[in-house]
Amino acid sequence: MPRTKMTLVLLARDLSLYDSDMLLESLKDYVVSKSGLSPCSLCTEPTPHNMRTRLLTCKCKACKTVAPYAHCPWKGKAQTCILSNVVRISEASQHVSPLRPPREARLTEEMKAFARDMCTYNHKHMSIYNGIIRRFQVSEAAMSKLATVQRFVQHYRHAHLGGSDFLDDVAAKVWEHAYQGDEESSKPFTFTWRSDANGNPIMTKAKLIREVTPMKISIDFLTGTGPQAAATLTLHVVSDQIERVYDA
Repeated sequence: MPRTKMTLVLLARDLSLYDSDMLLESLKDYVVSKSGLSPCSLCTEPTPHNMRTRLLTCKCKACKTVAPYAHCPWKGKAQTCILSNVVRISEASQHVSPLRPPREARLTEEMKAFARDMCTYNHKHMSIYNGIIRRFQVSEAAMSKLATVQRFVQHYRHAHLGGSDFLDDVAAKVWEHAYQGDEESSKPFTFTWRSDANGNPIMTKAKLIREVTPMKISIDFLTGTGPQAAATLTLHVVSDQIERVYDA
């Protein structure tokens, strides 16, 4: 069955990131269903570059109440030029319900920029959350949830600050020194309650790397969450010095 082509209605074009954020905040609650890059058609810059297109779908509780077993036909499209940061926003169809219930607070572009700056200096999630409240003078009731700030900071740290650069190296070191039962007393080894089919220690959740020294590192591994899970174990692994490793 062929797909029906959307008839988009232009809401605004050539907006700045700040103005586009304000316009998107004025819409009913939505979620980004798809996001991708394609050759830019928003500006006249001669340099080849891309634009990011985000497809929006309705997430409004009022529409869900009116049509609990159907999807709201409203669609949105936000296109952002990667080079010039101009934004074009369009929409298609109408919402099932015209009601506009209160939507959850979201991080604005200014808040995100502030969080990125604090994340660069390796501040903790709670410090960044409290810093946003003090910097922008918003109440906790009007502020985004702490979990939202945690997800944003963690994603930015892993994507742009090398937050997960050494996790594979650490796992390889742990498996290399897995306990076999015939180790000498002076030979370092790792030990967990469970092992896989190859005899490698099962690391369900890597918590963090505590200490870095020129000769060895101390690693905390949470080996499970069930009723028979072991307590947090400190594993000593002989390794080259690792300069930075963040929370997994």
